[in-house]
Amino acid sequence: MFYDFRNFGTELENSNEQISQILKINNYNKEKQLINREIVVDFSRSNSSAQHISNGKYYDDYWIMHLNVSETIKNILSDGLISPPEKKYLESLYSYNDELIKECKSILGNTYKNIDIDFDNKKKLEKNIVKIYNNYSKKSEELLNTEKYSFIKEYKGDFSGKDFNKLDFENAKKYCKETFLKIVKNIPLEEENSTEGNSDTYIFKTKSLPIDSIMEDGVEYKINFHKKTKEVSIDATRFTVPNYGLTEQQLDKIAREMLLKFSNNAFRYDKKINYEKNTKIRSIEYSYIEEMSGIYDEMKKIEICLERQGLISKFKIVYPYDKKIIAPTISKEEILNKIEKGSEAIDVLTIRNTEGKTEYEVHLKQNNTVYAAVFDGQKGDLKYYGKDIRNYKIK
Repeated sequence: MFYDFRNFGTELENSNEQISQILKINNYNKEKQLINREIVVDFSRSNSSAQHISNGKYYDDYWIMHLNVSETIKNILSDGLISPPEKKYLESLYSYNDELIKECKSILGNTYKNIDIDFDNKKKLEKNIVKIYNNYSKKSEELLNTEKYSFIKEYKGDFSGKDFNKLDFENAKKYCKETFLKIVKNIPLEEENSTEGNSDTYIFKTKSLPIDSIMEDGVEYKINFHKKTKEVSIDATRFTVPNYGLTEQQLDKIAREMLLKFSNNAFRYDKKINYEKNTKIRSIEYSYIEEMSGIYDEMKKIEICLERQGLISKFKIVYPYDKKIIAPTISKEEILNKIEKGSEAIDVLTIRNTEGKTEYEVHLKQNNTVYAAVFDGQKGDLKYYGKDIRNYKIK
């Protein structure tokens, strides 16, 4: 037990040395473990034994947190950049570790660096090791739960603009919940039936929920988080459409107000009105996208469908992605040179797709049919040719 305690302290020093390397020169092998998990596990076993022997309270959060820091560091280093929240985490983790190291040194004295230098003190420490573990764990846990350090327990990394493959289930769930609460007024996501094991999608559902006086039978929602595209889609799977309805202008106003909760820069590029047989509006579908420096950004795309009474029956948005757009290295002229002479190119769009990569879409007319040819923006390779057209123009 004594050696496990001492090894834990020296391993925290090694961990802090690596954290300092990341903070000072940002040069670190992200595949390297920040802390030796075996040392932490050995320490945890001795710690649990001490708590069991004394029938004391178990303090486990602080060493469990250290088991997970290596994965968090991988998340932070995944794009080669350290954001301000990530820097705060690293500095706070370093500071917290430093406090634990100081406490360990204070307890062990000369035996911290050299076990054989003070044999009598070592024997005394071994005799009191259960009490040492309990007091050390209590202090470590109390410090971790202070306002200054409590956030490092659950921190996983700043995922805005990061590699989306690092996005875990809890972050997906949090964003889905926040988005849902913005679009469905005063109704929390009360029940979440998640399919965490699904290879493609996280799924959440609500109970049957009444919405003010609009819906007599209530409404049910299903929220999907698509892992590959990081798109959140919210669908009303059960609802009633009343006979009365709002005007087109009133529905436009609702859609605009909803859009502003998520984006101040997106513009509407499409609007589709669905009518009943008697020409009464049944629903309206709105599509929005942001554009910057001539590049349409599908990472900033929003779709809204309103039923005629104002109920949001469909909503789509992509998980926040604030990484700077990488401009194509291939010019439009070079892309157009790939088109056979005499062919009519109606338009050329530059797009950042849902994978965060730029591409060109050339619209070509053959007789009366328009086709899309999609080229990679960095290499110029043809990625798609067909009738699926993206027409991101203000409407």
